[in-house]
Amino acid sequence: MTGVVSGYREGVSRAGNPYTTFRLAEGGSGVAVFAGGHRGLRDDIRVRVSGVFQKVRRVARYTFYNEIEAERWSRCGKELAGSGPRHEGQGPKRSRGQHRPG
Repeated sequence: MTGVVSGYREGVSRAGNPYTTFRLAEGGSGVAVFAGGHRGLRDDIRVRVSGVFQKVRRVARYTFYNEIEAERWSRCGKELAGSGPRHEGQGPKRSRGQHRPG
């Protein structure tokens, strides 16, 4: 999915694992995005994200709705605010159902 980043946040879980969350929207519809690690993005840039979409995802005592767990991402050439270097990345290599250590 390609869209504009909003609500960009980097955090660290209680187990010490860095993560990134943001909303990706295009044309009035959007989806939440979760990615392991810190991505160094910011609000108001266009990115393309691919990964596993889950309507409902439960992690420990938390429930997440309509979320993509990003496996690959790249910045698109046209940005809404400012400009910066193009970054591309790939999420952690793990198969579905594999427990994240920590």
